[in-house]
Amino acid sequence: MTGLSDETLNAFHDGALPPAEMRRIAAEVAGNADLRDRLARLAAADAAARDRFAAALRDPVPLALARAVATAPPPRTRTGWRQTAAAAVLGLLIGAGGTAWVVTGPARAPAAPDWVAQVADYHRVYAAEGRHLVEVGADETPHIEEWLAGRIGRPFRVPDLTGDGFAFRGARLLVAAAAPVAQLVYVGEDGAIIALCLTARPGASDAPPRLQEFGDLTATVWRQAGTAVVLVTPADLPDRDTIAATAQTALWQL
Repeated sequence: MTGLSDETLNAFHDGALPPAEMRRIAAEVAGNADLRDRLARLAAADAAARDRFAAALRDPVPLALARAVATAPPPRTRTGWRQTAAAAVLGLLIGAGGTAWVVTGPARAPAAPDWVAQVADYHRVYAAEGRHLVEVGADETPHIEEWLAGRIGRPFRVPDLTGDGFAFRGARLLVAAAAPVAQLVYVGEDGAIIALCLTARPGASDAPPRLQEFGDLTATVWRQAGTAVVLVTPADLPDRDTIAATAQTALWQL
């Protein structure tokens, strides 16, 4: 049994704990199948809630409600303005989805695509591993390229990041948003662990790198050659842009 509460696991999933606590829990999760199952269930519930909320906002607002908001008299006091605005927002949510979603606590940035958040969670867990950091070691790089290219449906080359201070250690296969993800793991001279993750996006247009933040981690995400790529690094890594640029060039040098 474990003493970690769901609240603590949720904070870990959100990357909202201090770095030392993130590392401690990542190590505990890595060695405890029950914790991994609980974390997966919490992540799924979080994703489902975000999906339902997003779907509600896409529903049309009833015409009568829109007219009522548009013709409401102006507020007479600052406090009244706030109350009117709050009531209007609540009405829009009720009219849009049939349910009022009440959100408390500090505002949060829009959630990253679910698969990117899941990849970041995987990285937290596996980065705490030693002997089992990877599934297949770097000495089998040709096999890794053939194996994972077959899983994601897109040939690639393992980038050489030694010029950026990171040595390839090996790879493993992940599953995120019900799709296979190739995870290439690198270790820096100072022991920092980064991962380059690839999943197929057939027909998707190329998109330049953008940064997503997950507490103690950052994810640089881009689309290239029908593939979505995520570079997961510690949040304080200074050279992530240079590493991403190296990877962009090297991945498709077949």
